[in-house]
Amino acid sequence: HARARAAAVAPVLVTHDAGEPIYLRGDRLTGEQLTLLRREREEFRARAGIAAIWLPRFGLFGVFGLLVTLGGAFIARAFPRGPHKPVRLIAMGTLLAGMLAATVVVAAQVPQFLLPAAIAPTLVVTVVLLLAYDQRMGLFFAVMHAAVVTTALEASWSLFVLLAIGAGALVAQLRTVRHRNSLIRASIVTAAALGTASLLLDIMTMPLVSGITGDIVTRAAWAVTSAIGVGFFILGVLPSIERLFDITTGMTLAELRDPSQPLLRELQQRAPGSYNHSLQVASIAEAAADAIGADSLLLYVGALYHDVG
Repeated sequence: HARARAAAVAPVLVTHDAGEPIYLRGDRLTGEQLTLLRREREEFRARAGIAAIWLPRFGLFGVFGLLVTLGGAFIARAFPRGPHKPVRLIAMGTLLAGMLAATVVVAAQVPQFLLPAAIAPTLVVTVVLLLAYDQRMGLFFAVMHAAVVTTALEASWSLFVLLAIGAGALVAQLRTVRHRNSLIRASIVTAAALGTASLLLDIMTMPLVSGITGDIVTRAAWAVTSAIGVGFFILGVLPSIERLFDITTGMTLAELRDPSQPLLRELQQRAPGSYNHSLQVASIAEAAADAIGADSLLLYVGALYHDVG
């Protein structure tokens, strides 16, 4: 009887079309999906040729290699006599790799945080390299990082445009960081630019169906929050950035300019003539630097301390 019943059961055929997604971003996989995914990978490895498996990987590694080469060529071209210390270059590579890893891990573990996970690390790369080198370096590597992030997340072109807008807005606001307010103000302006760009891009690319307005507003709010958060984060780690890249930011120079600095007070007390002379030289150096577009704050502070020895 059991065999007869088994024979009476009609076969069930499930058809999967080529290109049919097994899962979507953000799905919590069921046991059936996970089994199907593993079988699909096994079948692909068994049936696909070597070229089908390795050519996409070769292309990906080739693109990253070209980006690294382009970055190195840009540094050599833009800073022919600039600082190329191994420690600084290693710190730069570690920064870029670390920020990319943070983006990928957060986006994979918490998909609903994909947008801030892409925005915040890109802005961190922008401001750190801007402080360590200049505006050109910050913008160049921010755009490269945005391209890599968009590729790694398999996101649309709108994410790349959004990240580029955020980096451009931040670079436009920051030439040097002389006061804490300048960094906070720059992050607020960047937040406004990102929020506006996020709204416009989502209106362009997302289907305007019922209930989508809330998602669009939420994404814009995440963009704004990410930019402001980066500003406060950089303020907190700025001393570490200075030590890591062996740089002196405008904020530190502004503190060194303060007459209440212990060394300057000692100079006033023990050598008032040298102190007054240093003030005069510093004023002349500052005016000369302003006239030719040089870093007037750096020149002023250097002249202020030039007779301490």
